[in-house]
Amino acid sequence: MLQTDFLRPQVMEFTKAAGGSGVASEMTTISIELHDDGSVWLNGTKSNPNNLRTTAASISTPDNTRVIIAVDTHVLLQRVVDVMDLFTQYDITNISMSAARKFK
Repeated sequence: MLQTDFLRPQVMEFTKAAGGSGVASEMTTISIELHDDGSVWLNGTKSNPNNLRTTAASISTPDNTRVIIAVDTHVLLQRVVDVMDLFTQYDITNISMSAARKFK
């Protein structure tokens, strides 16, 4: 059974995108890869779960931060949910997930 605490009602605010207004956007993007072999990659560098927590805790503007999680095909979904929960504990809720593609 999957367990999470990140599923909570949220309000979406629609405003004009910064790109169309001529104002530079200061969006921080955190890239995470979860591999079949159990390894975790953070922004293109092999890492560990403690570094994910340190990175999440160091974000001073969670509203301007997005997390992109790429997941290998055999990674357990609970592992992904745990990473998502870690970031939502620090009010980082702009999180997306995609299946990693393997090219043969």
